[in-house]
Amino acid sequence: MSWAFAERDGDVLISLSGKINEDSAFKELLQEIRKRNVKALAFNLKDVRRVNSMGVREWFSFLRQLSWPIPVPLEECSVSFQQALSPIEDFSQTCLVNSLYLDMFCPSCHAEFDIKVELTMPVDMDAEFECPECNNMCQAEMWRVESLCKGNHSYA
Repeated sequence: MSWAFAERDGDVLISLSGKINEDSAFKELLQEIRKRNVKALAFNLKDVRRVNSMGVREWFSFLRQLSWPIPVPLEECSVSFQQALSPIEDFSQTCLVNSLYLDMFCPSCHAEFDIKVELTMPVDMDAEFECPECNNMCQAEMWRVESLCKGNHSYA
């Protein structure tokens, strides 16, 4: 796992990438956050490619050690991150997902693509998205959004 810090509107955006597992350097990341005296932060998880069960444990351990007011804001959660953490009951109590990616499959042309869903406004659970290959309208699996964000956002 690697990370990068960026300033944004007075906040620090920490972008994580790669694999989150037992070898992830969360201890070093925690030290860097404290060294920089970060006052407000959010995590971008777009480039997290894999999270194993030990990575889930390391993530929650990191959040506990971070001692940040919860929920911690998350942006652009990758499908891999969602799949690993959405079954965890405490997830929606410790993290606030502001946006995420959904896997899409077009039944007309069989294209596979990702779409970004912003959760800062009410989410339309019947939303359809246009296939970038054939322009067919495709239904998203919006139940995954609800399971990841229990109680943090409203749904239409």
